[in-house]
Amino acid sequence: MIEGPASFVKSANGWYRIEAGDLRGYVDGDLLAATEAPEGVLEPDDESDAEPERSETPSLEPDREAEPSDPEPEPAPTGPTGSFITPVDGTLTQGFGCSSLGYYVYDPELGCAVHDGLDIAAPTNTPILAADGGTVVFAGSCDCGLGNYVEIDHGDGVHTLYGHMAERPFVITGQQVSRGDVIGPVGSTGLATGPHVHFMVRVDGVSRDPAEFLP
Repeated sequence: MIEGPASFVKSANGWYRIEAGDLRGYVDGDLLAATEAPEGVLEPDDESDAEPERSETPSLEPDREAEPSDPEPEPAPTGPTGSFITPVDGTLTQGFGCSSLGYYVYDPELGCAVHDGLDIAAPTNTPILAADGGTVVFAGSCDCGLGNYVEIDHGDGVHTLYGHMAERPFVITGQQVSRGDVIGPVGSTGLATGPHVHFMVRVDGVSRDPAEFLP
């Protein structure tokens, strides 16, 4: 039941004027006569129910291909750490000290021929590592019994040497290396009876037992 002044109701069939006392539920049953839309009400077109088309606004930014990222820079070599690592994964076959082999340098203080380093046997081409960071002061071969070898200056008068490499070293004189860098392959060049690295430590030009510097 509608109370109060007349009102207008929108139905599927159009607009209906309802007076006071009319039953609103009769509108959809077509019991009331259709009328014009009330003043001030806009009748939408049938097509207005559809969503308005959206215009695509062109991007002001031109299409850009993804630029390739720069490769990661190689890490800079680190200096000496003061802590050595064993230069090759192998088996110790001869230590530092007096030797019965006649081709070692005679040490008058010890009264014997001295084996001035450690012999560490390993298969040919096993990587030889720099025991610590430093500067390569020699990388090549000699007629001194070491064959192809590398010498590294670690500062404070400490040098390490790595002898009997299978081929020319992988580093060059003047190159900076870090502890653990591969500097060459195990071999048997020079005065050697089998593949191994002859590892030496010199302090102020004097050979020292490398075992004192290794973990």
